[in-house]
Amino acid sequence: MDGRFKIEKFRKKIDRIDRQLVFLLLARRELAQKIGIIKQKDSIPVKDSDRETAIIHRIQQLAVPPLSSSTIERIWREIFLLCREVQQH
Repeated sequence: MDGRFKIEKFRKKIDRIDRQLVFLLLARRELAQKIGIIKQKDSIPVKDSDRETAIIHRIQQLAVPPLSSSTIERIWREIFLLCREVQQH
């Protein structure tokens, strides 16, 4: 099998995973938006550092090499930022 063909097969799989990730991020964003409405109504602060820390610790338990705990934390911090932004609007 030609190397370029193998690469293309892998890239198609990556494209499918990317679509799934985007769908999951959109679903998470939608839930965060609903939570934001409740927080705004009940005057609850948008940022919940304890919850974010607990989530990071929980997700880090799933990390296996070569995916490091620090990589997980960086990714989730960006996800939290996205969700906080939607809750503030």
